[in-house]
Formats: sequence, structure tokens, C-alpha cells
Amino acid sequence: MSHESVSLSAGLAGGHVGLIVSGRVKRPSADVLAKIADVLGVSLDWIVLGRGDSPDPSVVRIKVRERAASRTRATTEAA
Repeated sequence: MSHESVSLSAGLAGGHVGLIVSGRVKRPSADVLAKIADVLGVSLDWIVLGRGDSPDPSVVRIKVRERAASRTRATTEAA
């Protein structure tokens, strides 16, 4: 699971999650954090404060793959 795949699954630019994790984006918007939380299957509270259960990596991988396949289908259908 890469930062890029999570970023793209959340509808963000490919490197956005990496920039947040590295601290180069100091204050990501609540909207961006909510999108990342949705992809990871965790609460916004977990993303911001670290409260609650950590995401299950296997579930995250499945969600990211499903979203990637959905984006690919949408792109193909639009062409």
C-alpha cells in the first residue's frame, strides 16, 4: 500500500498523502482528511487524534483496489 495509491483512491493528487505524512503539508483540510479516512475505513477522529482502532491493512488494500477499478471503468466509459 503506497501513499500514492491511497491518494488516488481518495481522489487526490498522487503524492498528496506522502506530503501530509512527511509534514510538507502542515494543515490538510478537513475535507482531505475525511477522504483519506474514508479510504482507510477509519474515523476522522483516528486520522486526526489517533483515537480508535487502526485500519486493517487487508481491508484497506481491498478498498483501494475497488476504487482503482471503479476509476478505471469510469475513465474507459467516458472515452
